[in-house]
Amino acid sequence: MPVSPLVEETNVFSYTILSGGSEIPNTCEINSINITMEINMISSAEISLRDGSAAGQTFEVTDSDTFKPGTEIEIKLGYQSKNDSIFKGVVLSESISVSDGGTSLRVYCKDKSDVLTKNNETANYVKKKDSEIIESIISAAGLTADVTATTVVREEVNKPQQSDWDFICELAEKNGMVIITDAGKVTVTKPDLSTDPALQIQFGYDMLDFDTEINSADQYSGVKCSGWDIATLKRIEATASEPTVNEEGDEDGSALSEALSANVLELKSAATYQQDELQAWADATLLRIRLSRFQGSVSFHGSAKAKVNSLIKLMGLSDRFNGNSYISGIKHSVSPGNWQTTATIGMSQESFREKNSLTTPGNISSTKGALMHGLQTGIVKKINEDPDNLFRVQIQIPILGDNSEPVWARLATFYAGNQFGAYFMPEVGDEVILGFMDDVPSDPVILGSVFSKTIAAPETPDEKNTIKTLITQSKLQLKFDDENKVITVLTPGGNTVVMSDKDKGITVTDQNNNKIEMNDSGITLTDKSSNKIEMSSSGITIESQSGLTLKASQELQAQGMSVELSGDQSATLKGNSECEVSSSGQTSVKGSMVMIN
Repeated sequence: MPVSPLVEETNVFSYTILSGGSEIPNTCEINSINITMEINMISSAEISLRDGSAAGQTFEVTDSDTFKPGTEIEIKLGYQSKNDSIFKGVVLSESISVSDGGTSLRVYCKDKSDVLTKNNETANYVKKKDSEIIESIISAAGLTADVTATTVVREEVNKPQQSDWDFICELAEKNGMVIITDAGKVTVTKPDLSTDPALQIQFGYDMLDFDTEINSADQYSGVKCSGWDIATLKRIEATASEPTVNEEGDEDGSALSEALSANVLELKSAATYQQDELQAWADATLLRIRLSRFQGSVSFHGSAKAKVNSLIKLMGLSDRFNGNSYISGIKHSVSPGNWQTTATIGMSQESFREKNSLTTPGNISSTKGALMHGLQTGIVKKINEDPDNLFRVQIQIPILGDNSEPVWARLATFYAGNQFGAYFMPEVGDEVILGFMDDVPSDPVILGSVFSKTIAAPETPDEKNTIKTLITQSKLQLKFDDENKVITVLTPGGNTVVMSDKDKGITVTDQNNNKIEMNDSGITLTDKSSNKIEMSSSGITIESQSGLTLKASQELQAQGMSVELSGDQSATLKGNSECEVSSSGQTSVKGSMVMIN
């Protein structure tokens, strides 16, 4: 059963401050203590003390080690010396103030989990759940982790140059979870909307201040998220399930959405998603929307029972505002003889990235984690054995560290279709330029390769940009000469095809020096032995460097205006079965000696 904060003896407020495990000296005169705890924020405390003597020119507390930066601090609050631990952390900074009102020392402390805001190292994770990633980061920082398990196994999650804190907050949010820091322990869990409230606050009895609104403007009838399925090349969608939330007021979020006939909120991303990833995104977004319907604060006499990520019962405020409100933040304010607690009610509809100005307008893919803006460099590691058969290239992204796991990237080309297109895979070791779909680090695309001092271009550029060349690793070449208008196809063995407007022809040469020339003079075929066939307007010439054999399995016919066969030494005309020499006109058989039979 919830109880009023007045159930305790609140007439005698007490507190204890420990420095390095020991109570601070009684000579420390406290002006105020302010402790702030909020979901998705590092818990903090600020202590103001009277310090400084103008006459003695001293600041005794400041000069002591009591609040020296790095010192562990614990603050306990209560009544009748029955104090509960409210805050544990370390001193981050000190400042002194001198004014007409006197001199003071201000001490600013934060939970030990603040260390998560200091590491901006890049990292990547392969085949991990988001909860496993979050837990590993928290544990690596030397903190205690209490992380509710998620279900989706992510193929690749890349952490760009972003703090560990921002990174895990985004991962938690996309799974519909919140983060609470308390005494070096980091808890990542779903909003607790079912546990009975520990406190009840009633208007006219124990309520000191109340300022809360109910707003239907941002209440949508539902949420639908869509992304890209790389396997089917189709857009996939997920519709959020209506969440079960705390009983607060007389109208729920669904009813409020009807006030303005609100449509379904549609969130679209060009990035690649799994179906269960989309569902988690949609459900988390609608939950945040429903928890934003009430936003405000309530103040009451100080109580250690007020906890972040819990419910508080409000009474006497009309049916519209009575009920169990969700506490997303707590502030304890202490002044001499007084302790007041203020609970922040409800949750902002803005995402973590939006609240912390980590995103650009219109970019909603923060649900995939931190964003990778601009282009990045990649090094090709493998071009085969894509586990999903998506014709991707395995690359390593240097900015993620030398020991980062390789990731799979799609390869952009100027022409791609089903069983056709331009197929040019980069070579292992090549430097490539990466873009990211919707700036999502786990969705890289290879935009192209680049030359460098290490990976030199095959040609030296001239001022006129004359030569364009396509050369494979084995030196198969396709070369374009814009100045002379020549296209050359060349193999490393010396087989060539040259198409030249300058020479007005095409020349085909093999590695044995056999050649076909076609130009404005005609066609010439020449073999490596200089045997030649020339075809031109003057006729056809066949030239052999040794013998010439004409052979036909059937008839061999030769016809012309005149036919002349001559032998420098001898000439033979022979028919094995029959031989005829005839003419319709005069026939001459001449010789220095003519022999018949």
